[in-house]
Amino acid sequence: ILYQYHRVISLRRSHYCEALHHLKNIPTNVAIGINEPDLDYDRLLQLIEWCRLVPTIKTVTIYYPNAPEEAPRQLDLNLKDSQDFQVCFLTAQSGRQSLIEAARYFARDPTKEVTVDRISEYLKHDYPHPDPELLLIFGECQIYNGFPCWQIRLTETMFFAPLEWITLSQFYQALKVYSKCEQRFGK
Repeated sequence: ILYQYHRVISLRRSHYCEALHHLKNIPTNVAIGINEPDLDYDRLLQLIEWCRLVPTIKTVTIYYPNAPEEAPRQLDLNLKDSQDFQVCFLTAQSGRQSLIEAARYFARDPTKEVTVDRISEYLKHDYPHPDPELLLIFGECQIYNGFPCWQIRLTETMFFAPLEWITLSQFYQALKVYSKCEQRFGK
């Protein structure tokens, strides 16, 4: 019933575009994690399009650990008119292994001070994208499934049912929940 409700109210797309202006805090970098054996490319394209229509979102990072190498090419992204918007793809290799390599790097020279900035700088070669502020994870399991853990240390995470069930209404609701989050970053 809830899904049908979101489907019906999602038909009012202009309502959501207007409502975005009333949100005080909208993310600029959104990540999408997919914990499903098969990827629904059409639905993913729809979600990317919704992100592109939000004026503040500049980067969408897609993490699908089961993705074949041709997965990014199977998405027909028409971003020519979106100069400030980019879509990035991550593989399973971008995850924990890069953090292990960073630990080894800093352990080789104990005289180097280990700081958050230095770790982030070192990890840029495996993850050159901006750290996401909002991570939307789709699938039956509520797990990160190897998403690069350092990059999401300050990220708000929301879990959803499989990607095929997402509606514009649910996407807007996620932005609305994010806008109400108060991030203190340990202060």
